[in-house]
Amino acid sequence: MVYTLCKRSQAPQISGGWPLPPQAAAGNNPPNETPGPRARCFASRHSGAKWAHWDCGAGAAYPGGMTEKPSYLGLLNAISLGESEAECYLNCWAATTPRDDVRAVLQTVAIREGEHGKAFAKRINELGFGLIPKEKSDLDEKMAIVSSNELSDCEKFAKLKLGASPKPGQADFFVKFFEDTTMDIQTTALMGRYVGEERDSGRLLAACRCALEAETDNSTSAPQTQVLEGLAGQLGRIETLLEKLVSA
Repeated sequence: MVYTLCKRSQAPQISGGWPLPPQAAAGNNPPNETPGPRARCFASRHSGAKWAHWDCGAGAAYPGGMTEKPSYLGLLNAISLGESEAECYLNCWAATTPRDDVRAVLQTVAIREGEHGKAFAKRINELGFGLIPKEKSDLDEKMAIVSSNELSDCEKFAKLKLGASPKPGQADFFVKFFEDTTMDIQTTALMGRYVGEERDSGRLLAACRCALEAETDNSTSAPQTQVLEGLAGQLGRIETLLEKLVSA
């Protein structure tokens, strides 16, 4: 039998502070089924973090109908955390930039990142598990970069390593996200939409960075062009004087 998770405030407690599913606590079992062993809750290890789930006895299914912990659970967790952080610093950057065109790109990508973070957290929850926070995060460092009034948008792109054009022959980073063939249908569909939007967001950021870099290059080369034009004019006048002296 499969028991669903419930809020801790809505179920009686057992040792360790975790609640029993309401069905088990009440002694209710589906009709025509022999009651199994008393449901107990334990935490299993996954990439150094604890994933809480219900174990209702040998051979019992995980919440969500799965018979074992998904091998791709860590990937879903990493995506959710990374996307939520990206929404945070991109929105901060959008509020800091003086340019409307850059702000529009950043806000578009930030909206997608935030939705991805919540969608993957929701999927983890549907599978019967909870989101595990990072032990270490570089979000503070990124927030310091994007909130700076001294750095230009172009410099922020470079420091964050965002919007870099892929090198010729470089493999698509997102291909490996589909290597796990045990991924269930619903998660695979979510992953497909996520990858499609991430690729488009990458193109938006790359185009924005390229335009900013082109403007920087033009502004740097303009004074040099003016100097060269001035030198050419002076040389022309010198040549004219020399011709007059020779002809005299």
